[in-house]
Amino acid sequence: MTPFFKPSKHIYPWKEWFSYAVLTLRIKPQDFWHLSLTEWHWILQTVMPEANSLNRENLLSLLKNYPDQYYGRTDQSNGE
Repeated sequence: MTPFFKPSKHIYPWKEWFSYAVLTLRIKPQDFWHLSLTEWHWILQTVMPEANSLNRENLLSLLKNYPDQYYGRTDQSNGE
């Protein structure tokens, strides 16, 4: 489980973030609550680079490595 992308009914998964910060990163609870969202994002980018947003280079790599599959078609056309 990636601690910051778990679906939640809240906009931000505070419980998961707090647990990860305190238990894994050993950030003091009071220090965690004093972090801005920007600072927290910087920390996550450093310790978990995969948390970064998808950029063009990564998207093109994904498209190359995992092309669309056209099940049941022989021509790979888009149906137009």
